[in-house]
Amino acid sequence: MKKTFLFGIVAAMLATACTEEESFNQIASGEGIQFISSVASRATDTSFEADDEIGISMYANGAFATGATNVKYTTADGTTFTGAEITWEAAGDAATADFIGVYPYKKGSISDGKYSFTLSDDDENKLSENDVMYAYTPNVRNGTGAVSLNFKHKLVKVVMNVKDQDGTAITGAAVEIDKQQLAGSLNLADGTVTATQDTEQAISFVYNKEGSQYEAIVMPSEAVEGKAITITSDGKTYSCPVGDLAFASGTKMTLSATITGETGGAGTVIVIKPESITVENWDGGVSKDYVFDAEEKIEITGKTPYTLATNKTLSDTPITINEFEGTLNAEDAYCLSYTINDAASASAISRADGEYSITVAPIEGDGETKEYILPQNQASGQLLIAVGENTKGIKVSGTEGITLDEVLVYTSQIIDVPEQPVVLWTGDGILGNGIVGDGAPGYEPAGWRQIIAQFTLTEEQRALFVPGATLKCYYSDDFSGSNSIKFGLLPLSGSVEEGNSCLSVVVTSSMCEEIQDNVVVLVMDWGTYTGSLNRVELVPAESENWGYLLWYSENPCQMDYGRVNFGIPASLAVGDVIRVHCQNVVDGAKIGGYDVTWTTEEVLTPLLDELSVSQDAATVDLTIDQEALTALQATRTETRPITLKGNGLTVTQVELVRAGGN
Repeated sequence: MKKTFLFGIVAAMLATACTEEESFNQIASGEGIQFISSVASRATDTSFEADDEIGISMYANGAFATGATNVKYTTADGTTFTGAEITWEAAGDAATADFIGVYPYKKGSISDGKYSFTLSDDDENKLSENDVMYAYTPNVRNGTGAVSLNFKHKLVKVVMNVKDQDGTAITGAAVEIDKQQLAGSLNLADGTVTATQDTEQAISFVYNKEGSQYEAIVMPSEAVEGKAITITSDGKTYSCPVGDLAFASGTKMTLSATITGETGGAGTVIVIKPESITVENWDGGVSKDYVFDAEEKIEITGKTPYTLATNKTLSDTPITINEFEGTLNAEDAYCLSYTINDAASASAISRADGEYSITVAPIEGDGETKEYILPQNQASGQLLIAVGENTKGIKVSGTEGITLDEVLVYTSQIIDVPEQPVVLWTGDGILGNGIVGDGAPGYEPAGWRQIIAQFTLTEEQRALFVPGATLKCYYSDDFSGSNSIKFGLLPLSGSVEEGNSCLSVVVTSSMCEEIQDNVVVLVMDWGTYTGSLNRVELVPAESENWGYLLWYSENPCQMDYGRVNFGIPASLAVGDVIRVHCQNVVDGAKIGGYDVTWTTEEVLTPLLDELSVSQDAATVDLTIDQEALTALQATRTETRPITLKGNGLTVTQVELVRAGGN
């Protein structure tokens, strides 16, 4: 099944309108900024309509930008607004700027940071004309080419359902609400509305044929003694008191009343009371929390999903999830996909096992902390919750044994999130899953080694499997062979993340070459091991300019205290050069390549001649001749790495330069 939450219309192009590189680095300051605007609903219950006009202002360096205040923009499609083109030149040297939008646009309506307006009570279009809305997008980086403006209603929509004693909707009545102020101002700094008129008068309702109800837009106000909605039908007047109700900004108030049929003399006003009063957020949004099955497909109209985190193991210690740039809206939604790992089957999960729960707390402040008790007999699911006050992120904890497979946020804002891992494989990666020589393609020379995982990359995954990406191999806490995993015939050299039970390896060109027909085989030598590999992920590369990469680590290796290990590619040839990038070279520095084996003690067999390194050197080239190639090919067959050993320098990267080329 599919769960769809309606939030109104927002441009689907937001996520693809421009890449981060285009948005932040390649937009010339003199080019006009595009504004892509959304609104959850309109007074007429539609999106922005063709020819609607908004006023847009830029706020930078502590002031409204000259020539970029209350600039009229018009839409032809209800989404994209064009106009006199505000450019980044107006921001000067400001690194960021805030953008503020108001609807409806009125020339000369903004002064001293306030938008002044007067409600109309003259024609049938007054619902649209009176629907004062406000959008605020802060901290937009200088050079951004497309800015999202999410408009919110700032006044109050009042809906009156009127029916007769038989429950039939009454049409043709005249409905109005008294004690109203028509003039007001909207503070552009915080979006608050203030009435600026001392006198009071009535506002008439407009009849909505589709809903068989009467509608009006009024100013926000506290309770006003004596305020009433008056209904005139068939020559009789009925007064519905609402003086004890507050009319809060941004709300939609729906009242229902029945005309009693009572009679009276001329001029008699019959008092009726509303039978029901509903107050809701006019802008909509996820205001409740939901738990769905894992198979449910969730769609939130008008909001784009962004992945904030994957594969997080829960415990009593909260995990902070806030790896994004930008600010969410209260009406956005977090979706937490979870799995209860210690359950053999769904039926094994019950309250008798102790209640499985996930707790969501604010990152800071005094916001509400909520605990969600997960359903019985359900090994996995999705928790959809409103962002509310947690617009900067959340802290999540839970019963031990729960994994957050993925955390999404659905938002109409443009936010920047780091690249998230792509899951390549999950399973029971134990010894005994087969032998390489039994059918794993391309690895027959190491056919006596045991397969612990074998999987085929999709076309999309293969495109991401490039040098500079990061392969993450997660294993059980009792897994004793994390440092002995082989990628085909290549030993995996990386860092062990003890806290996450993960071997993290930068993908090399050798590894990419090792993949046969998009099949990846992870193997291990014979031995006594415990535990299992259970998940393999790929974190996309931030840069594609790696050349033919043999080794890289975020932590450069100081050769006086460590060694660099990497596997030899099958395509290695005579005349190729292994180029070692180095820094911090001191007098007397040396480096060479060795085959390391063990008997009762370490045995170092030279493979590449040891070279002296000059203090001003940035690279060292180790050339492959026929003798070295033969020896290196032998280490590959035995799935042993080549080991760089030396002193007096730090190695940052190792690449292969082909014979006669760069």
